[in-house]
This record gives sequence, structure tokens and C-alpha cells, in this order.
Amino acid sequence: MKARLSLGFLGSIAYFDLAQHKSLVPKAIALIGLTIGQFGVLPAIAEQTVTSCLSNPNDDAKELTTIATTQGKVVRQQGQLRIKTRRGVVAFKDVCTGDPVNYKLVSYFADVQYFLVHSVSIEYNEYTLINEKTGAKTTLYGVPVFAPDRQRFTAMVIDELNGLTSIEIYRLTNTGVTREYKNTKVKAPANPVWKNNSTIEFQRSLTLGSEQIPAKLVRKQGIWKLT
Repeated sequence: MKARLSLGFLGSIAYFDLAQHKSLVPKAIALIGLTIGQFGVLPAIAEQTVTSCLSNPNDDAKELTTIATTQGKVVRQQGQLRIKTRRGVVAFKDVCTGDPVNYKLVSYFADVQYFLVHSVSIEYNEYTLINEKTGAKTTLYGVPVFAPDRQRFTAMVIDELNGLTSIEIYRLTNTGVTREYKNTKVKAPANPVWKNNSTIEFQRSLTLGSEQIPAKLVRKQGIWKLT
């Protein structure tokens, strides 16, 4: 466990390892005093930060970069990921006892106003899409890949360990997302690419572990069909 000084300044967060920057602590506290941010007035004080049991330095660094793109809408405090929506704060707390769970902000889709949180445990691996307007959460089992017009996205997953294979297509609406298509029979779907707003090309297998072959999903008259 490392003692760190967390300073919020102009919407960004900087971390100083106290063991390496002891001389900076009193000056920083005296200079900044209180941090005024999106979540109210937070004292800039030395705090104990525990790295999540399923985390690693590379993921931590990527998350800090992603958090910086949210312009103060997301912060990480004392093992909690806090996301500010128009209806309130949505919080995810890392769990390091029993069945450990680690939550990471992996994307902020500013143009469509959604956050994407990745949750990892020993037994499962899933994503949560959070609506910035309403705070509503949608569970996905793969990373969303958006259509060119950003009005739809697909999420595909292969989980051979748990026997899960799935293709889902969602449409964005004024109130949230609506699932238009789901298929759990296609084996090992992967690498989806939107050729246009109504066509998705991807790879699939006839059986799990076999060679992948090209496949396509096409939407005609509002219905998705696998070819």
C-alpha cells in the first residue's frame, strides 16, 4: 500500500508518491488548499490509496488517461469509481475480499453521452454502459462497436471457459438503448466491422475452436438477418 497525495486541479487529477516527493506535500497543500470540482468541495489531503487486487499499473495508467477525457465527470476515490450523470452519481466500488472484482473506466463516448466500465473478477468479465443523461446501466458481454452514424452498436463475445458466445445489436434512443438482435447460437463471433449503417461483417466458427470463416449481418426492413 502506498500513501499518495491526490490533488484535483482544473478537472485533472495528479498523484504524487509521498516517498519520492515528501518536500512537495506541504507546498502543494498550502498552494491548492481546497479542490473545487464537479463533485463539490474536496479537501486536498494525503490519502491512503490501495491498488485493486485485480488491477495492474498499465490498466491504472490507461484509466487515468480515459478519466481525463471526461472533463471532471468521473473520479476515482478510495477504491471507488464515481461517475456523475445528470440524475446523480453512479458508483462502482472495487472488492478485494471474497470474490475480488475490479472496475475500470475504459471508454467515454462523448458524442453519444455514454460511459463504459469494465468489470473483471475471477469468474466473469463484463461491461456496463452508463447513460450520461439518465444514469441507466446496460450490461454487455463485449466491447460495443458503433455504426458509422453512431445510432447503433454491436457487442460480440467469446467465452469458451463458461461456454458463452453471443452477438447483440442495440439501437440508441432518446431515453436509452434498445436491443434489436441477439444470437447465442453463432460460435465464436469476433472482429465485427460495420460496412455501412445496416451491414456488419465479422468472423465466426462452425464449432468452438475450429477455423474462423467470414459472416455477415444485414438489416432489411428493420430486421437483422445472418448470412
